[in-house]
Parts: sequence; C-alpha cells; structure tokens
Amino acid sequence: MNAISSHHQVQPSTGGTKLLRRLAWIFVFLLALYFFFKYATHYFVVNERNYGPYWQHWGALLLHIVGGTFALLLGPLQFWAGLRQRFPRFHRITGRLYFAGIVLGSAGSLYLSTHSKVSQAFGVALFALTLVWLISSAMALVAILRRQVTTHKEWVTRSYVLTFAFVTGRLLLDSPFLRGMANPKDRMVTIIWLCWTIPLFITEIILQWRRSASIASNSRQRELGATNWDRSAA
Repeated sequence: MNAISSHHQVQPSTGGTKLLRRLAWIFVFLLALYFFFKYATHYFVVNERNYGPYWQHWGALLLHIVGGTFALLLGPLQFWAGLRQRFPRFHRITGRLYFAGIVLGSAGSLYLSTHSKVSQAFGVALFALTLVWLISSAMALVAILRRQVTTHKEWVTRSYVLTFAFVTGRLLLDSPFLRGMANPKDRMVTIIWLCWTIPLFITEIILQWRRSASIASNSRQRELGATNWDRSAA
C-alpha cells in the first residue's frame, strides 16, 4: 500500500515536469519563428539596401542565415521524445538537416568573422562562438555514431544553446540595460560574448546536476538491491 501511494505521489511531479518542458520548447520555437520573420526574412531579397554594410559579403551572410535558420527551426524537433520514439526515421532525417544547417551557418559566420565590418575584437568573438558551435555539434554527431545516446543528448543540448545564441544576441541588442554603453562597437562585442557564454554555463550546470542526480539514484538502487539480496539469502 505504501509503495502504491508513493508511486502516485511521484507521478504528478513527473507529469508536471514534462508539461513544463513542452511549454518551454513551444516558447523557444515561437521565439525562433519571431526572430526569423522579424530579423532574417528581408535578407532573402538580395540587394544593397537590405544588406547594408554586409553587401560586399552578402553571399556569406545569406549562407549563414539559411544554415542557421534550418538549425534554429529544426532543433526543437530533436528534443521531442514522442516524435523521436514514434518516427525514428523522421528524427534521423531532421537531425541530419540540423547538422547540415550548422555546417552551412558556420561556414558563413567563419568567413564573416575574418571580414568583420565592426572591429577585430568583434571578429574574434564571432569566430570563437562559431568554433564552439561547430565543435559541440560535431561532438553530438560523433556520440550518436558511437551509439552513446545519453552523451549525444547532452551535446545536442549544448549545440542548440549555441544555435540559439544568435536569437539571444538579438534580444540583448534590443534590451535597455546595454544601451548605456557609449561605444557601439564595444556593445556589439560584449553582446557576442554574453549571448553564448552565460547560457552555455547555465546549461552545463543543469546537465551536470542531472548527471550527478542520476548517479546518486543508481547508487541508492544498487545499495537497496544488495540489502534485499542479503535479507533473502538470510
């Protein structure tokens, strides 16, 4: 009776957590759509007015936007457990498109980082973000090829946090607390660093916390199993 009641006590919490995750991912997806339609769509009309100071390198910027958009909008599907379990083939296809988008987006931003119109410091910051974005995504791909599913999920999470950094950066650009910086170039460099380092650090804390909790839970189960074995043997 106690076991049954404790089981029912746990279930609502688990269901509530799943609901919160779904709502969070819906919010992320809608925010990504908002970013795309408000800030990216005009670049698909290729002219000097739309590209402004990037007109000379419009091809690299368009490549970055196309690839980044694929990754940004397909990323949330990789975390949809029900879709992954019911349609594994679809999950694999969208996963490949997600990684392809990152490769294209990274190629464009790597080029732009070496041809920065803002400053050399901005170029270095963009190069660092792009490199970490590309490497974390590659680690996710390597993990799943080795069938290390848990490790793959962790690296995909890091990868999408970095994919979403461009949305985070735009939100920071529009936020009032950074508008007080006198030098607009310093402001842009600060945003590029903040948009991925802080979110990635928070993500790492969450991942390590979950891993530690999982290890502790498995350890308690082993201890309980050993105790029950000893009692049955006695």
